[in-house]
Amino acid sequence: LDCDVKPAVFTKLQYTFDGGNQIYIGTPFENEGEPSVGATFGNGLVDVSAFYITPTDVYKDPYLTEREETREDGFGGKFALNIKSFHASYELRHTEVKEDQAAKRFKKLSRNVFTHNLSASYNIEVCGLFFLEPSMDVTYAMNDAKENNGDDDDNWAESYRGAGIGLSLTKMIGNVIANVSAKVGENRYANDDPIFDAERVDDIADFTGAVTWL
Repeated sequence: LDCDVKPAVFTKLQYTFDGGNQIYIGTPFENEGEPSVGATFGNGLVDVSAFYITPTDVYKDPYLTEREETREDGFGGKFALNIKSFHASYELRHTEVKEDQAAKRFKKLSRNVFTHNLSASYNIEVCGLFFLEPSMDVTYAMNDAKENNGDDDDNWAESYRGAGIGLSLTKMIGNVIANVSAKVGENRYANDDPIFDAERVDDIADFTGAVTWL
């Protein structure tokens, strides 16, 4: 069980044209606080953005007992469609481990991955008190194509297909927005995992709370 409390500052500097279209730069909540640049069209109907994935520390080889750290970062893009209370999006992320020693000794352990995600949600106002937003998403992660030399993507350790459902509750009081959300799902990895030679299935159970001051 992992529990983290992380303060975050979400910023968004935007310019609105006469027709209602906007361009923006910042670390918006919609992109999980990642440094982003984007544009909206049709008074927010369409939102297109590109973002940089903030570096995190990971192990050069997580399969060793004596481990050294390296950096993982990446980039991505997102296309979102907002039709009144309905929201849908497609997101592509590419993550890369700078010194991936595990991949040097076994290529199929590479953690350089493209992740595709499709999501949809619907925002429901409840008695004028708060908003409930049920959601669902599907994910497909595949190894960086430049490394696999035509091999089947599903034979790689970090390749998986996933699906999940979620529910969030949002309440706004003055300039304060409180949000709690929960998600459950499953990521099903390749059957021929190169380390364990067995099917790997990860169960997902996430609970998140956030308070935002506008």
